Amino acid sequence: MKQVLLEDIADLNMGLVLARRKSQEKTPFSYRLLSLKAFDEDYIKDEFIDEFYATQSLENHYLVRENDIVIRLRLPLTAHVINQNEFLISSHMLKITLKDTKAFNPYFVAEIINHSRLENLAEGQALRLLNVKDIKSITIPYIEIDRQNKFANIFKTINERKQTLNELIAKEETLKTIILKEILNG
Repeated sequence: MKQVLLEDIADLNMGLVLARRKSQEKTPFSYRLLSLKAFDEDYIKDEFIDEFYATQSLENHYLVRENDIVIRLRLPLTAHVINQNEFLISSHMLKITLKDTKAFNPYFVAEIINHSRLENLAEGQALRLLNVKDIKSITIPYIEIDRQNKFANIFKTINERKQTLNELIAKEETLKTIILKEILNG
């Protein structure tokens, strides 16, 4: 099976160093900020989308849009496809925009990236970070787009099920805590 390098099929851009453009007050330059807390293993948590006010209009390469892939560059290392309107990303994230979505499905590519053992690519002792050079060198299988789409649909379904199960587990834990408080408080 033919393999291609990620850097050959996509443009990669680092996010913004937020402190350089952050306004201390509300401005007309308001952006939805994808925070590091929003990253779960299999999905992005909407409740952790923040509001960011910039001192000026920001360049497009700091914004992720639908079908862009975002990688969190520090633990937990994970890649997600954006399926909503635009977000601003910080310097702790990398935006991957596929050059040809007719040749590569973003969900397929994101899953390949996630299973490329990102943890093994991370460098550092206390704060392990991914190096963009290593991400560029990830190999992606080049298979027909129809097969990629089928695999992508399977991956999306599995991730949606995992999200539902995780939410159910969280609700069960909350219920358990409420019951235990009631028992212990008499």
